[in-house]
Amino acid sequence: MNIKILIKNFFRKILWFEIIGQKIDFRENNTKFLIIKNKDDFLKLFNFKNYDKYLMHKIKRFSNKNVICYILIEDNSVASIAWSIWDNQFFFDEINKLYQFEGKKLILYDMETLKEFRGKGYYKLVYKNIINANIGLSIACFSLPSNFISIKGIKSAGFVKKQIIYNDYSIHNFLKKIIKK
Repeated sequence: MNIKILIKNFFRKILWFEIIGQKIDFRENNTKFLIIKNKDDFLKLFNFKNYDKYLMHKIKRFSNKNVICYILIEDNSVASIAWSIWDNQFFFDEINKLYQFEGKKLILYDMETLKEFRGKGYYKLVYKNIINANIGLSIACFSLPSNFISIKGIKSAGFVKKQIIYNDYSIHNFLKKIIKK
């Protein structure tokens, strides 16, 4: 491993938030919320006026039958998109780590609001729709600590920070090994 990557990874961590799916009262605006569970339904999105290559290269995710895509539509345009997988493990690209959970969770990832729709509260609205659609399930989501806007949306949707997950080369894990010796 080269020294630049080692230094970069030394401080890498991710915040884990969790909530139990439940009925939440919230005011929806003129948006439509879609839950897409297969490639064919996903391809129908290309009738929307702002489809792009971003969505097209994500279609391969449906090869895993446990993957779900959540999409918020405003004025016939994709405004926000989020992905989930029902599993007991998840690979975090951001910190290059496969993490094992105690039991299965609905793991949310790659949540994004497109630029022209930011600042309207759609990030939180997607999370609240997902929570309402998955009553009783343990739902987890993640953010880099530096992504303050995402963290604000995650917390305002009701998620509670559970843990900090460090990569294997982080200063946290390095110090734990030294202290054990």
